[in-house]
Order: sequence, then structure tokens, then C-alpha cells
Amino acid sequence: FLTLPKGNTEERGRGSRAVFVGGTSGSAIDLINIQNTANSTDFGDTVANYGASAACSSRTRGIIFAGFLAPAESNVIEFITFSTTGNSQDFGDLTQGRRNLNGFSSQTRGLAVGGGTQSPATILNIIDFITIASAGNATDFGDTVNPISADPTAFSSPTRGVIAGGESPSPLNNGVNVIQFVTIASTGNTTDFGDLTTVQSRGDGASSQIRGVIYSGKRHPTSYSNTIEFVTIATTGNGADFGDAATAVTNVAATSNSLRGVFGGGYVPGSNIDDINYLEIQSMGNSVTFGNLTSARREFGASSEAHGGLD
Repeated sequence: FLTLPKGNTEERGRGSRAVFVGGTSGSAIDLINIQNTANSTDFGDTVANYGASAACSSRTRGIIFAGFLAPAESNVIEFITFSTTGNSQDFGDLTQGRRNLNGFSSQTRGLAVGGGTQSPATILNIIDFITIASAGNATDFGDTVNPISADPTAFSSPTRGVIAGGESPSPLNNGVNVIQFVTIASTGNTTDFGDLTTVQSRGDGASSQIRGVIYSGKRHPTSYSNTIEFVTIATTGNGADFGDAATAVTNVAATSNSLRGVFGGGYVPGSNIDDINYLEIQSMGNSVTFGNLTSARREFGASSEAHGGLD
């Protein structure tokens, strides 16, 4: 007889594959199995060397919002198929090219949030959406209440997308502590969720269907943070202490299955790093070592076939 794993999907931690995409190291796509602890392996490459990018995913497809392609911001969207390995393929275009955006998704829709341009220095409040199963250009979803850039933290449940922190345009590049949310299946502007415990940007987030965690980042005006906070996605309220990141780091890339959040790469004063750390989302505590990326990098995206936004 076939013996099935005990427990429901949430308890078993469905799925396992995750990818870290692009970044300052170039076009590499790294692969890990979230349920294990080990170094990443090569999955393939993006079409070009995208930096300051973002990612989201369904159970079958990973989506890459390109970000920056020297010498300017890119509007390119690409995709990979989790069950295979290989290079990314063209999906379509964003409504506007931008860098330092972030992304989240349900099984059906992927959203690209915020971002900015360097010349002229502009921070944007754009939210775009795509239908992940169908290649094509993005459509306007609405706007963030506060324009945000520099990798705002973003994660989702199957119904809600949450956006935390980031940088504001007034004064330019000043951090914010605002948490906002949208209902993924609808369109419209963000609604206030609550506040982080500190003004923060350039971190990233991961989630189960129930809880989202906000990991590390830049604590304005000059220091780096090792703070990990959490929120309950179905409610509204302020962030609360979860634990500490293994390293005070900015510009990490994060994703999850229903049990573990994983956080790769980033920047510490003076250098990029290749560390991957993880935590158990439904508990509280500090992050611990998972393994290493194939190269040190920052300002990039991560996605998985099992994150908290999937049914």
C-alpha cells in the first residue's frame, strides 16, 4: 500500500523548489530545495544581466521582473518553469521600466510593486499585475498609498498582498515604517495595515498562508538592521518582534514554503555576501544557516513553487 504523508498541506510544507534570480553577480539563476539545508546549484540564466530585480510565482512558473539593465531601467518580464532547469524565457513587459521593485503573487496573479528610476531620480507608486499562466504584458492594478522604492518588503497569502517599509520620495530615499495591503483578486490602491517597529527599507519578506515575516534591511538614516518582525496577514496591525537575522544585511532576496522562510545574499558594509539563512515561520526565533549561493550578490529576487500566496 502507498503510505501518504500525515497532516494537511500546510503541516507538510508542500513543494520544495525555490530559485534566486539574477542580481549584481549577473544572470545566474540558483536552485535550492527549501526542505533541505545545502548550497544552491545552477538552474540556468536570465536572458540578460538584470539587477535590482524582483520575482513572484505560481506552483508551476517563476516570474522575473527585470529591474535594471545597464544603462537604464528595464520593463522586461521573464519566466521559468520550476519542474525543469534551464534559461528564462520572455513573458511580456511591465507598464513602466523601473528598478528596486518587489513582487508577490497568488496562484493566479503576480503583482509588481513600487520601484523607481535613477535618472531622473524618481520613486514610483505603481502596482502592475499579470496572469501568471498566460504570457503577456502587465496591466495597471492601482497605486501604493506611499510611493516606495529600494526593495520594499513584500509577501502574500492566497488573498492578500502585504507591502512593508521601503523608501519615500519626500525627503528622497527616507525610510518609512508603513505596512500596506491589497486584495490580490481585485484591483485598486493599497490600504493601511499598520506600522513596523522601526523605519526600514531594503529588507525582504517571506510568508506562510497565515504569517508574514519582514527580514533585516536598512534602518535609516545610516545603520543596518538585523531585526525580524512578523504580522498575521488576515488581520491588520503593527509588526511584532520575531527574532534576529544571523547578519545585519540589506538587499536580501526571500521566499518560502508553508513552513520555512529562506533569505539569500545581500550586502553588508563593504561587500556582497553569498549566505543563505532560514527560519521556521510559525515559530519565533533567530535565523540560522542554510547554505550558500553560487556567488555573492545583492538586489535580486527569489520565488518558490510553495510560498504562502498559493492555495
